[in-house]
Amino acid sequence: MKLAVYLLLLPLAALSQIFSKDSVQLYAFYQRLSGIYNGKPIRIYNPKANNDSFCIKKVFVNDNEMAVQNALIIEINASSTGLKTGDSIKIDIVRGEYCLPRILNTNEVIKQSRNFKLEEIEAFADGTLEWVASEEKGDTAYTVQQRRWNKWIKVAMAERKKSPGQNRYRVQVPLHSGINEFRVVRYGSPEGYNDCYSKPVNVKSVIDPVEIKERCLHEKCICFSSPTLFELCDESGKLLKSGTDTKINCRDLKPGRYYLNYDHFTDRLEVKHGVIEVHSFAVFYNNGSYLQLKPGPGNEY
Repeated sequence: MKLAVYLLLLPLAALSQIFSKDSVQLYAFYQRLSGIYNGKPIRIYNPKANNDSFCIKKVFVNDNEMAVQNALIIEINASSTGLKTGDSIKIDIVRGEYCLPRILNTNEVIKQSRNFKLEEIEAFADGTLEWVASEEKGDTAYTVQQRRWNKWIKVAMAERKKSPGQNRYRVQVPLHSGINEFRVVRYGSPEGYNDCYSKPVNVKSVIDPVEIKERCLHEKCICFSSPTLFELCDESGKLLKSGTDTKINCRDLKPGRYYLNYDHFTDRLEVKHGVIEVHSFAVFYNNGSYLQLKPGPGNEY
């Protein structure tokens, strides 16, 4: 049986996909927009997911859950939370896995104000990322994001330097096999500056692809051929386990379907009594346009 998965990605304005220490981190698939509120209602395009249900599951404004309609266009009145024009706003959209909503009126909702200008950026095969910035405003740190599993995740931080003119930054970043994609972000601040993103930069690593050792599956463990960044989610997309390791203990998982992100692959897992079955191996390409399946246990090609 042949498996094929297709993704249709809609363009994003200033949306970011990051990990943070708030309630939205419990969801594996979400998007964030933050900045200074302009006082306008938020209009969001809500496409259909691959199961014909609507993509958006929840919307939070400054951690307040908002009412969501099952419609192609959703309108959110952020002022109902007590927000006033000029206040800081954070919009989180919890979505399905194979769909991507977008805010239609970003420039109306968020006050645009750049907090740095990117002069140059480069990634190296030894895991080093360097960039030069100028016109830096505000005190917020730089967040380094890596494109993995069809989303942007936080992998490093760098404090803003106080020297005038141009400043050079250098951080170590984790690499996966194949082409790696990175960008630098400075998020909005109380001074009134909006989220600001660098252009993405790519580098090809010489790392061998990480593989799952089949002998561990009967012990309800996932063993990798080498250390890897990973995420384990349930079928709804809720994040259950994450970190960097060579092994994941899955003995506490109830029977059911799960998704495992590792290296730059995503596998669908079936947990049954006493065993884990790996049903598919999917490669997320950095341009986000599609998934390509490679052979794995339980598949016919």
